[in-house]
Amino acid sequence: MASNGQVHLTNFSSTDAGFGSAIKEYQVDGTFVNAFPAGMPFDAYETGTDLLSSNATTDTIDRYDYAGNSLGVFTSVTFTGCFPEQIADFGSDLVIAGFASGGIHVVDSVTGDELAFFDTAALGFGSVRGVTTLGNGDLMFTNNNGVHVYDIGSSSVTSVMAGISARFISGEGPGDIGQNYCFTVPNSTGLSG
Repeated sequence: MASNGQVHLTNFSSTDAGFGSAIKEYQVDGTFVNAFPAGMPFDAYETGTDLLSSNATTDTIDRYDYAGNSLGVFTSVTFTGCFPEQIADFGSDLVIAGFASGGIHVVDSVTGDELAFFDTAALGFGSVRGVTTLGNGDLMFTNNNGVHVYDIGSSSVTSVMAGISARFISGEGPGDIGQNYCFTVPNSTGLSG
């Protein structure tokens, strides 16, 4: 939730109630507040002072103020061919799921500079859609084949739930994988977990 008490959702559509691709604002009770155009948004990430939105059309992470005014491109990273999706916290930095780049990008939360790239596609786990940081510092991510954990120390991947087409996730719990919970939105099979 934003510091202004609003919830921001992305709308990736050309026909939804005349809004098209936009970021929509709602009050926490579900009351619609506003919508503003935002390229082809896949995620709206609250920084506390503004919004970041992954833009699949331009392969960028764009910034907006809470009134919906564009503040330009956030990251200096060239995400050409990346198709960025979910944005999440990674300590004091951010992680970005790269669907087409086949991995997880780590960027500085202030400058937008890329600090690391975890190439999960090289390990057989490409098309990253969702990502979250676990309590132990590793990364849980999703793709069209399930939910997985990227172990930063060993640069390896372990599947947690295979055989589903998973989307965005959030990690909660005190730390290890047995105590973290993965929430996904219903996917094409109607499953969620």
